[in-house]
Amino acid sequence: GRIDFQPFGNFNNKGRYRQVDMERELTPKLIFGGNFSHNTGISDRRGRESGSILYLDIVGNESLPSYQKLGFDFLFKYKGFSVLGEYINARATVPGNISQRVRGDGSTTPSFLVNGIQDVQSYVQGRMILGSGFNVQAGYLFLNGISVDARFSKFNPATYSFLKNPTFYNRSTFYTLCVSKYLSRNYGAKIQASVSYNIAEAGTNTVVGIPLIGNEFTGLLMITLAL
Repeated sequence: GRIDFQPFGNFNNKGRYRQVDMERELTPKLIFGGNFSHNTGISDRRGRESGSILYLDIVGNESLPSYQKLGFDFLFKYKGFSVLGEYINARATVPGNISQRVRGDGSTTPSFLVNGIQDVQSYVQGRMILGSGFNVQAGYLFLNGISVDARFSKFNPATYSFLKNPTFYNRSTFYTLCVSKYLSRNYGAKIQASVSYNIAEAGTNTVVGIPLIGNEFTGLLMITLAL
């Protein structure tokens, strides 16, 4: 479910769905809202209904966790300037009758070891993206189609969460600067380059599995083409 409120009226040309102020709103426009979702019986890290992370009860029937997400966000636009903010909190409920898990090769095992201790609930939660995070970004779109944006993102993982995976996550804070060139007014074609400074927690690895010493810089070059 989701509910939105626009105190200053509608955005032009569906601008509420895009971060950049392509329409260059002549009067301030603001939308803020909240959302909530509850999925029962999920089998992937992000709370979708289908996936490959499966658990079984003692007789071999599927017994899967539930996933809840609560979020709030806002978007402001005025004369090429835009500000976007969002917050989300994700939690999981783990059934008490889980007794075995399905490995990647299809075999099953009763092992749910966490720090050398059998702990079903913590093991299941550790394979899901749980915790909270917020993101704030602001930018300005020039008349020539070039957009300059800055973003700050912060994650607060749950005690047991895949957000603490040392290779793919385990970065708590991100500072990002982005420059984009829009080739059309319908957002369908753009070239974008960004650089981020990421605060890495102890024990973090690079994307190729090498231990990371200190924090890291990452860069991204993206070309988008859409009809």
